Amino acid sequence: MYLVCHDAKRYIIDYTLEQLEQLLQPDFFFRLNRKVITKIASIATVKAVYKGRLLVKLKPNFESEIYVSKERCSEFKTWLDQ
Repeated sequence: MYLVCHDAKRYIIDYTLEQLEQLLQPDFFFRLNRKVITKIASIATVKAVYKGRLLVKLKPNFESEIYVSKERCSEFKTWLDQ
């Protein structure tokens, strides 16, 4: 697993996403799906897509598309609006 900073540098880390979730401040970080946790400042755009899911674009660009599931959309929107 690795961490990506705003300058696009990657750092290998020895934590699982579950461990990181417990360590990071929930006001600033959100687990988008089973592969990605992001900082609120790293969100470039959010777009509603099919089946009630959200497509999130990050800065710097992530290597694949990132979707928030329909089940987590409400929680994600509340987090963004804080």
